[in-house]
Amino acid sequence: MRVSSIPINRTVVERGELVRDNGEISQKIGSLTAEIEELRGAESKAKRKMGEMEREIDKSDEERKVLEAIAARAFELETEVARLNQELVTAVTEGEEATAEAKKLRSAISHKGDGAYN
Repeated sequence: MRVSSIPINRTVVERGELVRDNGEISQKIGSLTAEIEELRGAESKAKRKMGEMEREIDKSDEERKVLEAIAARAFELETEVARLNQELVTAVTEGEEATAEAKKLRSAISHKGDGAYN
């Protein structure tokens, strides 16, 4: 009877090892499943963050375009102001020259008038 008990004992030992291995594998599966769920959560969070960043980029692009348009308009206005300042300087100079010419004419008329009566 001893000979037949050896295979049974061996089977019992193997069964115990298989049960233990099965427990370890089940534990590893549980651990990996939890890790997968954690990674899926992280992926979902990353996708949401990516969407937010894409919206921010789109908004920044729109704001950049607005700022570029404002800068272009500011440059146009600065050019116009410079042109108007030049025109103003020219007009003031011409006005001063006209005033000086008018004074000369008044003086000449005044001198001629004085000489005609004398």
